[in-house]
Amino acid sequence: MKYSNTKQWEDHFITVDSSIEGIRDNILKLSEQIDEHIKQNSTDSIVSTNILRLLLRCQMRNIYMNNYENKTLTVREQRDVQDYYSLYKDLGGNNYVDAMVEEMIDWHLQMGL
Repeated sequence: MKYSNTKQWEDHFITVDSSIEGIRDNILKLSEQIDEHIKQNSTDSIVSTNILRLLLRCQMRNIYMNNYENKTLTVREQRDVQDYYSLYKDLGGNNYVDAMVEEMIDWHLQMGL
């Protein structure tokens, strides 16, 4: 593009600079929105993980308490405990249930559901 005078060049430069500034502002706004979205999803994920760990721990504790006296598990209960425990540990569960699960694994196995 040829400019006949300096004023045209300056006007074009100001227009281009303004456009670049608008693009930069849009990028910053999008970046902020993405950061907020990531933060919100991260928080939601942490809450969901904590809730799931709590539910798994409660399920294992219920099986434990319901069968503690006779120290017997059905095949399904034993399988459930193993599945719950595996998920619990995968979700970062602490050692709270380790001894309980280790004890249940040694209990008598009752055939049937």
